[in-house]
Amino acid sequence: MSCSVDGCAQKHRCKGYCAVHYERVRKTGSVADPPSPKDGCSIDGCKRPHRARGWCALHYYRWKRLGDANWQPTQRTDITYSAAHLRVIAARGRADAHACLDCGSPAAEWSYTHRDPNELYAPDGRPYSLDIQQYEPRCRNCHRNLDAAKTPECSKDACTDPAKARGLCNKHYQRARLSRVTAVL
Repeated sequence: MSCSVDGCAQKHRCKGYCAVHYERVRKTGSVADPPSPKDGCSIDGCKRPHRARGWCALHYYRWKRLGDANWQPTQRTDITYSAAHLRVIAARGRADAHACLDCGSPAAEWSYTHRDPNELYAPDGRPYSLDIQQYEPRCRNCHRNLDAAKTPECSKDACTDPAKARGLCNKHYQRARLSRVTAVL
C-alpha cells in the first residue's frame, strides 16, 4: 500500500500517509509543501540571511529569548563625558586615523559639534552628546578654537568670562560654592 498523497509513491506508514507526509500533517495539519526559506530576514531593513521562522539568527534569538523579534535595546542616558568619547572611538576608530575637518592636518581628537538638541553636560560644564555622529575629527588647535567659539559666557551681569560650570565663570562659580559652604556651617 502506498501514500494517499497525489504524486507520492512512498510506502504507507500511518493513517494513509508515508512517514514524511504523516509527520507534516501531524506538525502542520496539512500535507502541502512547506514554504521555501526566504533569501533573507523578513524584518524590514534587515539584510541578514534566513535562519528560522522567516527571521535571521539575531531576530530568531530575540523572539525565542524575549518573545519579540522586533525588540530593540534602549540607549542608556546615564553615560558620562568620558564614556561618550570612548563610544565614539569604539564605533569610528581613533581620531588620528582621520584628517582634521577644518585644516586638513592629521586629527588628534574627536570634537563635539555642539549641534545635538539632546546635548548633555559633564559636572564640570563640558557639553557632550550620546550620538556618535555628533563628533568630528579635528587637530588640537581646531578643536580648541571650536570649543572656545561655542563656550557660553558667564551668566552674571557684566561678566564676559567663559562659563565653566552651571553657567558661571570660574570666579563666580567659586564664590557661589563658598557661599553655599559657609551657609551650611
